[in-house]
Amino acid sequence: MYQTGYYATGYYQTGYYLPTFEERFPNDPRWTYEYLIFEARTMLGDDNELCYRWSDETLVSTMNRGLNELQRIRPDAWYDTNGVVPEVTSDFLTVGGLLSWKAPFGPDLRFWHAMVQYIVSMTQVQEDPFVDSGDVQRRYELFRTLVLNT
Repeated sequence: MYQTGYYATGYYQTGYYLPTFEERFPNDPRWTYEYLIFEARTMLGDDNELCYRWSDETLVSTMNRGLNELQRIRPDAWYDTNGVVPEVTSDFLTVGGLLSWKAPFGPDLRFWHAMVQYIVSMTQVQEDPFVDSGDVQRRYELFRTLVLNT
């Protein structure tokens, strides 16, 4: 029914087709796992490259747990990869089932913000498991709400 390109033919009439962001910029570096970690660092206030508060390995491990949690709650997020959740590593090599963090974000981009919230909340819990500000619980509930309602 719809064609790729700017003009598409609808069922009854010709309409104007607006391509999605992914179609317009298929190789945009912003939609990688590395940029997901970068956004989480920004929300955590961990911006100083000379002395990061949390290592890349810690944040990547937290992200991998979040990807598995996303798969548990919404298995349809991984239909493009046949239900296989990749294990992301901060290395530059893609070997043995591990995926480099330079790879494009695997699930649909509608889960991007939810994953950022998961990484931030679980990283804050790792730092202080007795945190009492409510920020961790609020961010985790936001993750669940974003995942379930998209």
